[in-house]
Amino acid sequence: MNPIHEIRLIGYYSSENVKLNPENERMAEAAELAPLLQKSLVSLEENVRIQESFLSVLRGNTVFIFKTRDGELIAYHTTTKRVRFTNVRYAKDAITPADSIYKKWFVPGEEMSIKPIPKPELKIEISDLSNASSDEWWVKNEVITGIVHHVTNFGAFVDFDDRTGLIHISNLAWDKIEHPGDVLRHGDEINAVILEVDSDQRIQLGYKQLHKKHSYLRTGDVVVGHVIQVWNNAYLIQVNDIKAVLPFSEAISKDLSESDMVIATVSNNEWNSEKYRRDISISQRSFHDEFAKLHNVGDIINLRILDTVSKNGKSYVLVKHGNLRALVPLKHLSKCYKDKISNGESINEFIPFVYIGQNETSRLVSFDMRPIERAEKELEQQRVQEEKKVEKMAFVKRRRECIESIASKLDKGTILEVVVEEITKAGIFVKITDDYSEFIAKEELSINKVLHGEDEVFVGEPISVVYYGTENDRIILSRKDICESKYSEDLYVKSLEDLLLTMGITTNKFVGKVIKINDAYFMSDLMVVSEIGNSDNGKLLVDPITGLRIIAYVNNRLHNLVIEGRYYTVQLNLSFYDYRKKNGTPYLFSVDTPDIVEVCNPYERIVSHSFKKQTSPSSNSSLANLLDTVGQGLYSSKRRMFFELLQNADDCASESGTQVKFELSNTHFILAHNGMPFSKQDFDSIISAAKSTKSASKKKTGYKGIGFKSVFTNSTEVTIFSGGFKFTFDKSFPLYNDFRGFYFFVNDYKDEPLKQQQFLEQFELEYRDFHGVKDIPWQLLPIWSESRSRELDNTIFSPSSNVSIALRMDRKMLEEYHQALMEILQHPKFMLFMRSTTRIQYKDGKRYSSVKKIIDNKANVTLLNNVIEDNPRETFHIEKSGPILVNNDTFASARILIKRIIKTNSAGLEETVLVHIDEQGKIQSEINDIPDRLASADSIEISFAIKIDEGGVIHPIDATSNNLDSCFYSYLPMNEQRFKLPLYVNADFDLHSDREGVKSDSPWNEFLFYHMGRQLVHAVCNVASASQKNYLNLLLANPFDEANQETEKLSRAFNRGYEESLLNIPFVINDLGTKVTTQELIIDKSGITEDVSSELFYALYNNGKRQPLGSIDASILSNAIFGIHQVDVESVMEAMAENLTIVQDWINSTNSDAQNALLIWLKENDVNEDFVKQLRIVNAEEGLVSIEQLQSSNNYVFLRSSVSYIEKTLNAIGLKALIIDEDNILSIYLQQSAQEVFELISQKLSIIAENILSITNDGHIKVFDYPISVNDKLLLVKYLDGLSKIGDKSIGAFPLFNNVKSIPTPLASMVSYRESAPSFLADYMISAEENVAEIQKYLISSNDEFDRVIWANRNILGLTPSELLSYNTTDSEVYLITLINEAQSNTDLNKLIDNVFEASEKVKSKFIDRISTFSLNDDIVYEEDSFESKAINLAIAVLPDPSDFATKIIYRGKTFLEYSIDEDIICRYTNGDSEKSVRIPLVKLLPAYANNTIGIHDLRRLFKVSTGFDKLLKTHAKPLNEVFVEVNKLLSLPDREFPIWPNSKGNGIQYLFICFYRRYHKGWNNRYIPDINLGMQSDEFIFEILDFLCKNNITVNSSPFTYHLNKFFKGLYFNDVMISKVESILPAIEVWANLDERNHKYLREVGVKDKNAKEIQFRQKIVENQKIDFIDELSTTDINRGLSFLCNDLNLVFPLTGDNQIETVRLLFQKSGVNLNKSINIQKLSSLSHECDISEYHAWTVNHYPHIYIYDGNMPYYLDFNNLHIGHINSNKDFYYDASSKKLYINGKEEFSALLFTVARQSNIPFDMDDYRILCMEGKVSISKDEIAAKNEEIESLKSRVEELERLLNGRKVHIGGTSSSGLSKKDQYAALIEAQQALKSKRPDWSFPIGFGERNDDGTPSCFTVETVQNEEGNNMGIVIKSYKKTDERFHINPEEWEAVVKRRAKLLVYTYFEGELDIVEIPKDELVRKQSSIQISFDTSNLDEEKYPDKISEFASILRYFRQITFDFNQFHISKDAVKVKDISSKLNLTITSAEDEDI
Repeated sequence: MNPIHEIRLIGYYSSENVKLNPENERMAEAAELAPLLQKSLVSLEENVRIQESFLSVLRGNTVFIFKTRDGELIAYHTTTKRVRFTNVRYAKDAITPADSIYKKWFVPGEEMSIKPIPKPELKIEISDLSNASSDEWWVKNEVITGIVHHVTNFGAFVDFDDRTGLIHISNLAWDKIEHPGDVLRHGDEINAVILEVDSDQRIQLGYKQLHKKHSYLRTGDVVVGHVIQVWNNAYLIQVNDIKAVLPFSEAISKDLSESDMVIATVSNNEWNSEKYRRDISISQRSFHDEFAKLHNVGDIINLRILDTVSKNGKSYVLVKHGNLRALVPLKHLSKCYKDKISNGESINEFIPFVYIGQNETSRLVSFDMRPIERAEKELEQQRVQEEKKVEKMAFVKRRRECIESIASKLDKGTILEVVVEEITKAGIFVKITDDYSEFIAKEELSINKVLHGEDEVFVGEPISVVYYGTENDRIILSRKDICESKYSEDLYVKSLEDLLLTMGITTNKFVGKVIKINDAYFMSDLMVVSEIGNSDNGKLLVDPITGLRIIAYVNNRLHNLVIEGRYYTVQLNLSFYDYRKKNGTPYLFSVDTPDIVEVCNPYERIVSHSFKKQTSPSSNSSLANLLDTVGQGLYSSKRRMFFELLQNADDCASESGTQVKFELSNTHFILAHNGMPFSKQDFDSIISAAKSTKSASKKKTGYKGIGFKSVFTNSTEVTIFSGGFKFTFDKSFPLYNDFRGFYFFVNDYKDEPLKQQQFLEQFELEYRDFHGVKDIPWQLLPIWSESRSRELDNTIFSPSSNVSIALRMDRKMLEEYHQALMEILQHPKFMLFMRSTTRIQYKDGKRYSSVKKIIDNKANVTLLNNVIEDNPRETFHIEKSGPILVNNDTFASARILIKRIIKTNSAGLEETVLVHIDEQGKIQSEINDIPDRLASADSIEISFAIKIDEGGVIHPIDATSNNLDSCFYSYLPMNEQRFKLPLYVNADFDLHSDREGVKSDSPWNEFLFYHMGRQLVHAVCNVASASQKNYLNLLLANPFDEANQETEKLSRAFNRGYEESLLNIPFVINDLGTKVTTQELIIDKSGITEDVSSELFYALYNNGKRQPLGSIDASILSNAIFGIHQVDVESVMEAMAENLTIVQDWINSTNSDAQNALLIWLKENDVNEDFVKQLRIVNAEEGLVSIEQLQSSNNYVFLRSSVSYIEKTLNAIGLKALIIDEDNILSIYLQQSAQEVFELISQKLSIIAENILSITNDGHIKVFDYPISVNDKLLLVKYLDGLSKIGDKSIGAFPLFNNVKSIPTPLASMVSYRESAPSFLADYMISAEENVAEIQKYLISSNDEFDRVIWANRNILGLTPSELLSYNTTDSEVYLITLINEAQSNTDLNKLIDNVFEASEKVKSKFIDRISTFSLNDDIVYEEDSFESKAINLAIAVLPDPSDFATKIIYRGKTFLEYSIDEDIICRYTNGDSEKSVRIPLVKLLPAYANNTIGIHDLRRLFKVSTGFDKLLKTHAKPLNEVFVEVNKLLSLPDREFPIWPNSKGNGIQYLFICFYRRYHKGWNNRYIPDINLGMQSDEFIFEILDFLCKNNITVNSSPFTYHLNKFFKGLYFNDVMISKVESILPAIEVWANLDERNHKYLREVGVKDKNAKEIQFRQKIVENQKIDFIDELSTTDINRGLSFLCNDLNLVFPLTGDNQIETVRLLFQKSGVNLNKSINIQKLSSLSHECDISEYHAWTVNHYPHIYIYDGNMPYYLDFNNLHIGHINSNKDFYYDASSKKLYINGKEEFSALLFTVARQSNIPFDMDDYRILCMEGKVSISKDEIAAKNEEIESLKSRVEELERLLNGRKVHIGGTSSSGLSKKDQYAALIEAQQALKSKRPDWSFPIGFGERNDDGTPSCFTVETVQNEEGNNMGIVIKSYKKTDERFHINPEEWEAVVKRRAKLLVYTYFEGELDIVEIPKDELVRKQSSIQISFDTSNLDEEKYPDKISEFASILRYFRQITFDFNQFHISKDAVKVKDISSKLNLTITSAEDEDI
């Protein structure tokens, strides 16, 4: 949690027994405590023990309760000023809220959970993830376990972890092996280390590195072994053939078992001289140490997941990094990986973690994945924020650009069409362009008031708006000015009576409810009250235009007469004209007269009375059964149920139409609309089983009758709110299951027992058979509901809606309705013929699905929706028939045998009925099942809906489709599938009871179908237009099927009317644009009109009839029902044959396109070719010719347009060309094959060729010019090349082109021309003039030139083999092998060798075989291009064993093969982590081998370049052991002990080899490796050593060659004036260094220093009196050595007097370890002092001493180095006593009496307190007795303190343990510790302490412990141990944790004790504790070493003990538990890290 910057007081908490402070005091306290609280919260960030510091709220104190800005609650204690983080419980009565100025965030009594501030999260940069590349999967020296996959002669391949690595033979064993198979076999499971992985992921492994001999194991070497024994404190590990000890303290787990594998490093390998063996210890935690050194906290590391582990009930994952293994808590993983690992995934995967640090105690490193997750989230948030910022800026920019662009194209007042994009509470967003949207406030959507935007528009709807310009970076749009007012002006001038008449009301008396709006009263829910039987009674006061309920204003004068919420009868008046005009509505009324009478709620009364109407059990049972039957069977589909509700809403629309809303909540199906609210008549129809209001208006389809009851089918509870009516039909009403209760209630028999009994007797049968609600017509019994169910809250069910209906349903039923609704809305056409509904909206959660209907002035209906994304708009043109009279005459004209008559019913009223009649007109029977509304209709109207697109183009419906929706509507769609039309039809059909189809046997429907057929043709005639291509497809191609008995009557009626209209109505547009009947048409079925020409057709058929207009689709007219004359192909051909002259005349008069069209038509219709060929229809040079004429000619070539370029060339050689393309119909008749064309051209060229070449008299060939140019030749070649089946060979055979000698030559015999070609190619090369690109492919290619020209004619050309080969570019080995075989000597071969180098291996091998033996001369250096060098290089590159070639090389009389010993030996050794290899010339060790070896150095001497030549040699290095023996023998050296190398013995290389072999191969040291005195050796000897070391870059301090040589380099210097002789390197080494700068550099690298070293600069600057700023960088050894040099080797004058010299010496004196001491400067002190000269002193000196001398200032001292005064310093001491002279010198600048008081306290000066009293106090009037007494008391206290300090520092005893023998109680110990902590806080206010430091917890214990971490004044963390030691007569106690902190972790030991007589904090240095070890007694409580409770204590205790040399353990005074006995063994093991490999030693 970040530091809290804002806190607010919200209340107080107090226990019951504490009296709260007055409010004003509390506010003052709060103001004072708030900043303290804030400061405390900030400091919590550094507190690592919050959970221990804050335990609970202190009882009995007032606690302030605060809340942070982040919402955390904090309790603050007023007494201790402590913040408490805990679960704080408080009671309501215990809370006193803060002043009202503070916000109340809490509820009294709630539980507050306050969390401690966590440690600061580790922050990482997510870019660091790149450092953890998944490619970095390996770590150097990582141990792997794998299987040997393959063994080769150079190594072994090992498979591991899906990878393969190579162990090279050099890394298999330390000794030389012949073959890797000697060590490893296929299938072996081995351990190896990874040495290197190169960039190509090739892996080098090492095997021998894990198999070192024990003597060669070094600290840090990696070893692999397994556990063989588990001891109490260590594991015994078997490593190869040795044993090593792994202490528990160095293991990563104490759970290892025998045989478990262990990977570790060597931590100790020493020779145990007593047991004559090696003691080897290993460590696993060293891997953690190494990791911590190489990485920084926060590094991202790829770790491999090995397994999951459970430990102490917690889950971990085991991970590895190289050889490191670590446990990571599962909670440290991100959620993604937690889930994967829990499911067993991600094992062996590499996953990135963050390194979070190393534990100081355990040394184990820790990892965490969560910082990466946090960083990624932060990065993602940052990225998202940046994207949003960029998007916002880009959006603003784009918005401005769009606004400017749009505004530049518009003028104010322009009307735009935009699309609604989003609807909000405030308005809508519309899309103007694809890139720009704008907001329109809802007030701008209409001139009338808009409550909700969705009431006007829906998402996806295109609307028109007016552009009013721009303002504030917005485009201003509105719809108000293009909306017409809903009210006409004449309404405003009407009187009250006339205005009420517009609502059908004849009275102004109403009853209504009083409501209050602001301060005004209004009457609402106004309903007419009139006498019973008056038709006005129950009518509502509703705006007939909008359907809104009207409220009337109550005059202010009448307020006292009404009460809000009650009902009154009133008389209405009309408001003033101006007021109504201003408010935009004429329907404003007021109550101005006091004729006001309160009444009960009339709506509730009506509902309650209606509940009691169904009083008869017998009728109720029948009625209930009827309703159930009707409900189940009438509208069983959800679709029809929806349509029923929709129809009812449509029927009650106002003049402005109806908008309907639907919603499905979790419990209800809800409908709400703004149609007319329920009047009393409407309510009566709702509760009636058969009554309907449909007869009230002929415009209504039906309303609230029995059909409406069907909505109860799927619901048991229906709630309706409409106007003042609020009621529910509830099937679960309890009264319905109680026969007696229900009927006694509805009959009002509740208190009349007699009537009850009579009733039960009357309906005894019904009572006995009563089945509860099944016998109750609950659908007709309204129950008054004052308020809606809470389940309807936040839904569209609202009392403010005109009508709201809610049907309770279960979830399954609601889901079915949802599916039905969405399916309906997917087909918006259901609204096509609705009378009044303009919008339907379905709310599904937060999504609104809407359909809107718009009608324009062109009778087009557009249905807009936001449901169908790819079809949001559908438009239909509506064609209406107009009124069709319904009477007996129209029945007769339609031949429908029915008649309308008037009869008197049983009630004596006249009514209209329909009756059947026979053909003579006699009445047969009455028709009873036709609805009254239809039977009494005066007229009908049939409407058709024709689908059109946005351009108004008609798109008929495919009536043949099986997926076609029903096209029949009775205002709403039916499911009538028996009749199909290509458009939609609506009429007042007589429907089945389910309203899904028309009745087949209804004569009314016959009447409608007859007129539907007639009106269909009329409708098509009305829309007929040349621009409407498809309008004829609105007709039926075939009549309805009359064979179906079910639909026979309806089909016959429709067909009759349809055929009558088809015959008489002109509905077809002909090709002259005139509407005509079908009798005036002819139809061309042959296609000649369309494909060729209508002129030709009308020339053949000249009968006055015309064809339909070509732009319309008239294909339907071909059907027989239309009876039109049709002409087919056969008829047309007959007409052509009879009128050939007419056809030829038409051909002559028309163009070529029409001619071709005729040919095409003739061909497509398979007309006889003879007829076609005789037509003169081809345009040739001679004019129009027939096809027959052209086919018989031999001079024509028929060409395509693509080769028209050859036409002139063909003409030049005597041919004619005719262009006929493939798409030309003539190409069918006029065809030539390629061969025919080729032959024609060949004939013409043959004739020409005969006249070109001729032979002269002298026998020479004379060439005449060709008649065509070179370009013509090329065109001819190009044309021929394009002919099919004419190949390059045929073209190339023509001798059309000349060679260089101008002789015509076939192209296939020549090569391309080139100037650089040799002259012998002249006969075979084309001339330069004719060498063009187009003919190159016919020439011989350059690749074939050698074979087909040079090689083929090589005998003619006369070239030598070498010359011949030089022209070959094919790399063919055949030619080379031929020439190699022809070579006669090495000289010949030398000419071919360069070619051979580029040839194949076969050629090279052949060449090498042909090489003869050759000799090498010692006097020659063979160059790189010599034959010898090239031949050897070739042999090395080609031969598998190049040494085979060595038999052909003679050197010094021998072949190379005869030499066997290598010139060098190789010394290999390990230097740290790397392997080194050094070569030594054998002759330097054993000169006798000078002439018996050969090596690479010989080859280097013979050849300028000799890389790889050593492969020729089959020599081997001489074994090192043999060399060692021979060198010993040669130099007579001892075999074993060899303390020193003899002077002048051997050479330097021999010395180095002997050292190497003894040290590395023998493992010897000390006296077995010869020391050497280099100063006694020759310069040549030294130079040899130095050259060897430098050349091989050998590290002197660690190599086996230089075991004793490091002393000649390390810490020594190059010669300098500031260097003493003993500090300088040997003169010979100095000479060698000066030979070459590289030598100088090498010596510096091995430790030799020059004058630039700081220790030399230190000396130089002191001599030169310069300031030194690097003293802290020098070691005390360097300083002491430098001071010794300055004092002994330079002639400096001391003491030093320079300012910088003096300052330097003083600084050195302050540095620990520098050998500088202080000594008094007695000469200066005595010379500058004078004896005290006061009377008291003179009196005192008579009997006392010492003499007191006064010195002006502090005492002067020397600074001495080795007793030499090198500097001086003024001490801070104010006195000095010289015992020899018995003089006391004091500082005269200090107060005399006070200074002598200090002197008197010293024990080593003969001036005590008695002397002080005599000299300074007696006789002094100015000092009071009290002051003297105080001084005396202080003196006594100081004496006591001195004794205490002596005991503390000299005779102290240190107690280690958890318990002590102190007499203090626990409580006193806690108090002492808290007192010490508080004293430290006071003494060091500049330190930062943990929260709770110096404070108590609730249980009295200290909040902080003795061992803590604080921040010092510099902000650094620092460990401290704070102790109290006030009772100095007791022992001083330290427990193990404190001791470990002081000794091991360098914590400061701070003791609160007496110092100089006062309690103070004293720091005791660690050195003081352990310096006098013999005086320390250590005792401890063994309970602290209980291994089960404290598993790490023993190892920690042992680690601490290493600081002591002599320890005494006293166990006698303690009880030693069984588990603590192990501690006794520690006394015999001073160092646990040195362990043995033998079992009995542990």
